Amino acid sequence: MVEGGGGPAFPVLFFDGEREMNIGDVKINPTLEYKPFQLMLSQKIGISPNQISIYLVDRRNNPKSPFSEDRRRIPITGKVNFGLICRQKDCCFLVVLKRSRKSRNRRERPMNGVELPDFLPDNEFSAPSMHTVPEKSDTAPEESAGAFLRPDYAVGAGGFE
Repeated sequence: MVEGGGGPAFPVLFFDGEREMNIGDVKINPTLEYKPFQLMLSQKIGISPNQISIYLVDRRNNPKSPFSEDRRRIPITGKVNFGLICRQKDCCFLVVLKRSRKSRNRRERPMNGVELPDFLPDNEFSAPSMHTVPEKSDTAPEESAGAFLRPDYAVGAGGFE
């Protein structure tokens, strides 16, 4: 199924973080604007426009790397010129599901093969370390605080009384 206006049709791929799926073609015309394009793709996929990022991808194989992660991706934003995109050959749109910051942090690599949840048992925290407060000394404030304060800021030197 091809959606959009009259113009060249581009394949649309959707990547949800685990797998890439072909969801059809979309026609692009030079007068198309970003927001209607974004809305069209989000309705086609069934996901909110705020949860997707859109890229133009060159489908020609990169001779240096056969992996899809190494493809050249050009972000499609509000500043995109759809007139230039209409002239492109061997390109497709890649729609990527945005991950929350929480899920991005969860997918960090484990340290030395040990994941943090395995390292710390649930509901166990180290006991807070207790520090004793030194008792008030009989020395004058100028002597004890003078090492850290300029003489004109020391207590008793024309300051607080």
